[in-house]
Amino acid sequence: MAVERRGAAGVTALKGILRVILVSGAATTVVTAAARISDDYSDHLFKEGAKRQLQEVGGCSTGTASRRSCCWCWRSCC
Repeated sequence: MAVERRGAAGVTALKGILRVILVSGAATTVVTAAARISDDYSDHLFKEGAKRQLQEVGGCSTGTASRRSCCWCWRSCC
């Protein structure tokens, strides 16, 4: 009778350990996926921002910018 109780406690402890391992593995997977998604999104934002900045550098050639924001020397080149 005492042996059965000792065995039941071991099974309960083993189930608890396995539950901890399972939950921590699942949490790690979810957090890693979220980090990858946020990293990809920040890369996208950086690339689009850099592309837009580089497009606005040559504002004089398009003629759409105002005179003051068109050229770095503020000449009337537009």
